[in-house]
Amino acid sequence: MKSKMKQFMVLVCAFVLSVSTLIPTTFMTVHAASATPVLTAKADRDNGILLKWTASNRVSDPTDAEYMIMRKRDDGYYDGLVKRDPKYGLFFLDATNLTIGKEYTYKIRESVNGKEVDSNEVTVKAVASNPAANEFTNKAKAADYLKEQMVKRNKKISLIYNAGTFPSGLGNELYEMARTDDEKADPATAAQGDYLRYTIKPNTIRITTGIDGKVGSLNSYTFTFELDYYTSKQEEEAVDAKVSQILASFANNGITQASSDYDKAKAVYDYLATNLHYNNNPRPDNGNLMITAYDSLVRKEAQCYGQTLGAYRLLKELGLVTRRVNGDLYLEDKKDTIAHGWNLVLMDGKWYNFDATGAATYYEETNDMTYKKLLKPYDTFVSQGYTLNAEYALTSAFGKAHPYGTTVYQDEPDAPNNLTLVNLGEGKIQASFTSVKGADGYALYRSTSATGTFSKVAEGNATTLIDETAQPGVEYHYKVKAYAMVSGDRLYSSYSPRRIITSKSIGTPVLSALTATSNTVKVSWGAVAGAEYYQVYRADSVNGTYSLVNRKNYTTTTISDAVVSAGKTYYYKVRAFKDGEYSMFSTISSVTTKPATPTGIQTSSAGATSVNVQWAKSEGAKYYQVYRSTNATKDFRLLGVYDENTFSMKSRALLTNQTYYYKVRAYTVVNKKGIYSPFSNVVKGTPKLAAPTNVKASPNTSTTLKISWKLTDGATYYQVYRSTSKTGKYALLGVYNSTTTSSISRSLLTGNTYYYKVRAYRWVKGERVFSPFSSVITGKPVLSKTSKVTAKATSSTTAKITWNKIEGATYYQVYRGTSANGKYALLATYDKNTTTCTSKKLKKGNTYYYKVRAYKWVKGTRVFSPFSTPVKVKI
Repeated sequence: MKSKMKQFMVLVCAFVLSVSTLIPTTFMTVHAASATPVLTAKADRDNGILLKWTASNRVSDPTDAEYMIMRKRDDGYYDGLVKRDPKYGLFFLDATNLTIGKEYTYKIRESVNGKEVDSNEVTVKAVASNPAANEFTNKAKAADYLKEQMVKRNKKISLIYNAGTFPSGLGNELYEMARTDDEKADPATAAQGDYLRYTIKPNTIRITTGIDGKVGSLNSYTFTFELDYYTSKQEEEAVDAKVSQILASFANNGITQASSDYDKAKAVYDYLATNLHYNNNPRPDNGNLMITAYDSLVRKEAQCYGQTLGAYRLLKELGLVTRRVNGDLYLEDKKDTIAHGWNLVLMDGKWYNFDATGAATYYEETNDMTYKKLLKPYDTFVSQGYTLNAEYALTSAFGKAHPYGTTVYQDEPDAPNNLTLVNLGEGKIQASFTSVKGADGYALYRSTSATGTFSKVAEGNATTLIDETAQPGVEYHYKVKAYAMVSGDRLYSSYSPRRIITSKSIGTPVLSALTATSNTVKVSWGAVAGAEYYQVYRADSVNGTYSLVNRKNYTTTTISDAVVSAGKTYYYKVRAFKDGEYSMFSTISSVTTKPATPTGIQTSSAGATSVNVQWAKSEGAKYYQVYRSTNATKDFRLLGVYDENTFSMKSRALLTNQTYYYKVRAYTVVNKKGIYSPFSNVVKGTPKLAAPTNVKASPNTSTTLKISWKLTDGATYYQVYRSTSKTGKYALLGVYNSTTTSSISRSLLTGNTYYYKVRAYRWVKGERVFSPFSSVITGKPVLSKTSKVTAKATSSTTAKITWNKIEGATYYQVYRGTSANGKYALLATYDKNTTTCTSKKLKKGNTYYYKVRAYKWVKGTRVFSPFSTPVKVKI
């Protein structure tokens, strides 16, 4: 902020919009070549008919003309509806007492200096229609529509308002309602309220009014608002996108609308403080002042005016209620007062000051955060040099509506004093200082020069901290900060005064090499002149707890550490001892032991062209690599890489009966570099055709069986064999292609048992490669069960029995019984051409049951079909 810019800042940070006086719209008279007015009409909004006309060539001065809108009655005569003053335009909406679907005829009577002339007649049918989207009878809804259009940065906005009498002053009233934040009853969105109010350019608003016609019993008025903005629609879209990005970053850190109000306000404050640059100059690209949210959030540089709008957007988006205010700020270091703007934030029903500009300026100057500008009561801000303008003062209407709270939200503590340094040897520097009220802890910072970068070297809640990482003979500069914990975050003080000291120690060993197998790490370092012995320390993480390796001191400069596991990263450091003093520790180096060599490697055929490869879990492995070759000792190629939870893979696209060789190794990755185990032993595997499965022999006819099987992976042909005994000689029945899964075994003896087996094969390098035979299955061709048996009474003592012919049958037997499950007696035997018979000597009132079976002679023996399902008849 520049003190010389005070008057300018008053203008740009605290201006008040003014609105021009309402001016009625004046419509230009259109001179037509016609000697009479020319009328057009169409069905329009509100179930009405919109009339438009042009003046006759008699009209030279609009004030000389009068117009009467005339509508024809059912009896053919015209009624004069209303006189139209031409200053309101040569158009009229007739939406009064019209019947939907009825046609109406209109004409316009023009009067100039007492002489009247009628226009042409126009006939239009009234049709049902909705009000226009921008048509209202409610002020709140009209103001909301105006607000929506201004948020879209429309520079010319029209709305229609229907009222009984002329709504004097309504345009101004709607404009004020549209840019007002009612805070609690009807809170503005983040793009409305003060954000919208202070984005509209002052002195650009112009409001005009015109009368349209009648809508029912109301007059219809059109209000046109013309204004300009500091931002374009495209810039506001860029702001929207940036706000979404910022809110997403908040959500990633746990800050959402569900968070506490304090945490949300602090998140916005932190973001603005560390991302904004105060700039009082015009924008280099267009010369405009940097006073918009686009400047503060997208371009990241703005005056306080723009920074308050950026804060308003973010605070509102997180569900907080905020306003922006203007005033003055006294700068103690410059002994000057400047114009300034900041935000108020509602917390627990009271208002608190929130100045993102002050926080951003402090951060830019010190590279530190201050929270003395976050959610401060009125008196606290006044004590920091802030003064509100009269419009926002405590005694103003605004001030009375925005009472300040008195809660003191904790900010950063004061800086510690009386820093003293003591050299403890062994590369240790002790820092002591006085305690600070309200501090929860302290942090010690170190640099090698007064103007260099200070880095944190120790922290704790005591007023004595020790730097254990100093190098011998180096001059160090130290500072200390206090911090307080607020809502889980540290609020740091500024630095204490700087102090200087030179570290003392013997020479520091330099680690020269770390090499590892799966169970041993070899550690080597450079010798230190005069060292009596060395100590080697190991940890599982760079900042973890270091333990003395093997609990002993070494006079050598190389050791082997065997107390390690496979596939783990270890961190080592070394120090020397001489004349009762330990040296500084060496720089920490790390090494990763190799994963253990994979074991349990085995293979199995997975079909005609695949082999399954399996292995056991290897200690320390994150990944496994599987290699394959057709030679047991060379030409291995990588097949694939698998994660630590995968212990098998399928090797595909192989030649059937070809032998392949496999080996596996494990590895882990450190700093994007692979650490590999030795290879496992080599194992071999051969893909083979599997024997066909699911082989079945199903009855087909009395002399045939259907042989079926499931497709075998990789097979191109199938052979089916048959025998009359399980261990006898099998004869090839047929060969079938890769898509065939069944065949018919023919010329069989009914009732005889036959034995079948199937094998698959494929051609490999001009030779057939066979699968094993399937399991042997049996089948027996049988006569089918007699079907469609019926029994029907033909008299009081007889019944007719019928049945269907059975393929292969030579005779049929008909049985009768007196119950379904009782004893049946053979009635008669019939030849193969007979399918009906008569059952005689039956008794009236009795129920009889019948069943039929077929048979044929095979080698002197009758072979029967199953009995049919019993049927019954009542006599």
